[in-house]
This record gives sequence, structure tokens and C-alpha cells, in this order.
Amino acid sequence: MCYGGIDLKHLQRETESRLAGLPKVDAPVAPAEGLIARVGALLKGLIAKRPEVQRE
Repeated sequence: MCYGGIDLKHLQRETESRLAGLPKVDAPVAPAEGLIARVGALLKGLIAKRPEVQRE
């Protein structure tokens, strides 16, 4: 059993080794994928389909 704290250097090496095979992507340049992109597309579709409001 391990009663010590988390070894941060070990954690960093473990994280880097797990991420080593993944492509490096700059977050602001990356395309929006997943849930955020689907919600954005849904909102754009709803806005495009809404009826015009007649003002008096």
C-alpha cells in the first residue's frame, strides 16, 4: 500500500507518455467538435427557421 502523496514528476511523465501518440493541436485553431459544435449547429438552425416578428 502506498501512503505517500502524489509524485508530481511521475504524474507529469505518465501524462506526457500517454499524450505522446496524439497529434499536437493549437486549441484556438482546432475545429469545434463534439457537443459544442452540435449545440451551435442546432442554434443556428433554430435561428434560421424562426418566423419573422411583426412589429406595430
